[in-house]
Amino acid sequence: MSPEVYDFEPSLALFPPGAGDALYPRLFSQCAGLRSGVGLAVEIGRGQLDAIGRHARGAGLEIAAVRKDYAGIPRTVLLRRRQN
Repeated sequence: MSPEVYDFEPSLALFPPGAGDALYPRLFSQCAGLRSGVGLAVEIGRGQLDAIGRHARGAGLEIAAVRKDYAGIPRTVLLRRRQN
C-alpha cells in the first residue's frame, strides 16, 4: 500500500471489520428517512457493489447511479430513498 493512501485514510477505511461492508447496514438504516430528492454518496471497494445493493434495499434505499474509477471499477454509489 502506498504511503499516500496509508498516511491519509483512516484505519477503519483501510482495514474494515468483517467482509468490508459491515458499516453500510448501519449507515443506510440511519439514512433511510432521506427526503425525496436528497441523495447519499458512498465510496465502495472492489467487488462491493452487489453487497451495497442488498444493504440499500434492506434499508429502503435504491442505487441511483454508480461511478467507476479510472480502472473501470465501481467506486462511488449514489443512493436515494426507494420510490413506492
